[in-house]
Parts: sequence; structure tokens; C-alpha cells
Amino acid sequence: MFIITHILYPLLFPIRFILYISVHILSLVLPKYIIERYFKEFNLLVLLSLGLYPNNIIDKRTNKKLDNQNNHDNHIKQNTTRIIAFQHRTFADIYIINYIFGPIAYVYRDIFKNNFIIRSYIEKFGGIAVSSGTKTGKTKELLAYFENPNNIRKLAIAPEDITDIKTRELANNKLGNFRSGAFVPKVPIQPVCVKFFDTNVIWKNYITNSYVNINGIIKIESIVSAESIHMWILRRLFSSLVYFDVYLLEECKYDITSTVDSKDYINNINNIKKYKDSVREKMLNTVMNF
Repeated sequence: MFIITHILYPLLFPIRFILYISVHILSLVLPKYIIERYFKEFNLLVLLSLGLYPNNIIDKRTNKKLDNQNNHDNHIKQNTTRIIAFQHRTFADIYIINYIFGPIAYVYRDIFKNNFIIRSYIEKFGGIAVSSGTKTGKTKELLAYFENPNNIRKLAIAPEDITDIKTRELANNKLGNFRSGAFVPKVPIQPVCVKFFDTNVIWKNYITNSYVNINGIIKIESIVSAESIHMWILRRLFSSLVYFDVYLLEECKYDITSTVDSKDYINNINNIKKYKDSVREKMLNTVMNF
């Protein structure tokens, strides 16, 4: 098995590269109904091209593995949770969530809305661009999404503070601080945790030195820069096959009483913090045991 995963698989780089490009081209040109029908297979092919393969899908509510396809599909069909929260470790996270839950909408930063691939995906399956602003701004945008009856898809969001992620060493068993924007009143969240069997899959942060001239004195400053998506993809196309497990955690709820208006919930930062901390605690209890 070691020879297959660590020696033969990296040698398949040309095939994996063609597979990666081909699947993305097909996803852009094929009609929506065909993509939805073979959505799981499309995302599995992308994962395989990047040297990633799902080992186990584990339902933490029952501590049972969803071993067969019917068992997995039935679980997803019965899952009515509207928000999926996941820890952000690789640029393949979107494909992992798609593989598990099928066509899903994503919450993404509005600075990426001009990205051709992201825009094409959003046009097919929906999504919401959130702006950087006040702590309650994102919550209001997500609340508006769920109040629109035309928005029927689940929303996936990585609530970790991206600034916090960039300035620390990433690992399977660590979790950054959560931003507050994803935690919408009366909308349950299902936390999802992914364990990679090889942490080299996780994107890397680099410490680089910059030189600043201050009053004639050259000062060295250290800067943390995250690995770009292009470098990560290129690195993965040459890398060995890595297995991963997916843990589906019990959903979290924050039910407000009928006498409390949603706007009052949003404006009370303590309510949002309480909901946020309850979700993070569930995820942290899982990843700490990886």
C-alpha cells in the first residue's frame, strides 16, 4: 500500500493534472441538472486528482461509521440543518463538503466575487457574498438569505478568523477563534470536522523577512504569509495519496423566544457570542481528540 500511495500515485501527475482541469471545465460548460446528478462523483474526482481520498464518514451522534452508500445518502437526506460549519485547513475543503452534502451554497468574502470559477459556481448553486464590516453585518446578511423562500440550499461557512489562521501553525487538532457573523438566530448549525492522516496536506504559512529603512537604520521585520491556492494545488498534484476522515457532529441551536425579535438578538453581541462559543466547543472537543 505504501508503494501505491507514496511512490506510484505521485508519478501519475500528468493524469491527475488532466483530470483536475477536465472536471472543472465540465462543471463550467455542462447543464446544471447533469452536474447535480453526478455532483458527488465530480467532487470525488477532484479530490483524487489532488491526492485526497475519504476513508470514513463518522456520525458523532451515534459514533457509527456511515459505511455504505445508502447509509450515507439516507443520512444526508434526513439532515435538515441549514448551515454547515467546517474548520478551514486546505483549499480542497469545498470539495470535501460538496462530496458529503451534495450541491450546497457557500458563504464567501465579497472580494472573491470577481473570481471566474467562484462566480460560475454561485450562478449554478447560489451563495452569499458577505462584506467585511461590523460584527453584526454578516449575521444580517445571512438572516436575509434564510428569510428568502427562494433560497433552499444549505449554506457552508468556515467561521474561523482568517487572520488568526494565517498567524499560527495549522494542525488537525487546533481551532482558531470564530467570527460572529455565521451565527443566525433560529438557524441550526451542524459542525463538521475533517481529520487528515498526513498534515502535509494542510496549507503552509511562511515567515519571510522584510527590510525597512527607518531614519537610515535598516530594520528586519518578520511577516507571516499564507501559501497561495495555486502553489497548494501544484504541490498536491505532485504529492502522495492521503486519506481523511469526516466527523458529522450533533447540530447546535440557539432558539430565541417568540417575544424576542431577531434584530434584538443580532444587536445583543452576548447572544451571538454564546451561540458561537457553543459551536466552537463542540468542534474543539472533536479536533482535540484527533
